[in-house]
Amino acid sequence: PKYHPSAEDGSSQRRVVNEMLPVPGTQVTLGKPRDFPSFGWDNEYGTRRVEVQAFEASKFHVTNGDMLDFVKAGGYVTRSVWSAAGWQWRTFRNILFPS
Repeated sequence: PKYHPSAEDGSSQRRVVNEMLPVPGTQVTLGKPRDFPSFGWDNEYGTRRVEVQAFEASKFHVTNGDMLDFVKAGGYVTRSVWSAAGWQWRTFRNILFPS
């Protein structure tokens, strides 16, 4: 794809290192009660408890520069960096880069 001019002018290189932080696994409650005082979609009501496995999260939001590096490094076609559901979506839609 044709990249934005900022991809070549060096500005995407001026950023803070975004370290990954460990997040411990835990059990969480999802959903909201039927009598919650604000609007909600039908799939938001009711509650259930789920076990979340430990994972890592970036300290800061992902930047455009981070995303550009991911795309340039072949992230959209590298199976190992996708979840099973994400890869299924990517291949079904034949997505090769962000749109």
